[in-house]
Amino acid sequence: MQKEAERMEVEPGAGEIYGDLVAEIICGRSRESSYKPEVDLSLSITQQRHPRSPSDLTPVELDQLQSVIGNSGLADFMADEENNLEIANVVDDGGVTVYRLFGWNYGAGFLFPSTGNKLAACGTQHDIEHWYREQRDLFVAMDAALRSAGHGFKQPLSFCWWDDDCWVDLDEQRTAD
Repeated sequence: MQKEAERMEVEPGAGEIYGDLVAEIICGRSRESSYKPEVDLSLSITQQRHPRSPSDLTPVELDQLQSVIGNSGLADFMADEENNLEIANVVDDGGVTVYRLFGWNYGAGFLFPSTGNKLAACGTQHDIEHWYREQRDLFVAMDAALRSAGHGFKQPLSFCWWDDDCWVDLDEQRTAD
């Protein structure tokens, strides 16, 4: 009976298996591109954690998460293990927090500056949206940070910087507006 309980504890759940498969697909994509970043941001992901209550958040994190989820139902959202909310700091090469990354199951990802609640990038179903060309260097840095080992952030997110067509189409959309 004890061996069966131990085996059950180490077997991954469906959400974890799904996440691992999506991460494998995202990491396996070719990053072949002629694009060279104008600015090397050298970002790293640190202090990944799974807060389960609004009281586990700093005031800035609470403001940022409320701007996405709203205040009503936030405590229930955070407590629900199915959502698997995770937060991490994104630091520059000097160790200064410059962004905060939020993620939860089913591919939700939100990137905020270290202060304030104006989104730097966000996406669903694992793909972070392209809004304007100036994001591309940030996407290069975030992709590298997520692909590096040891940070613990599990939600697979694609900061697709390498697909030139995405950025060309974006320029065409911006011109049409």
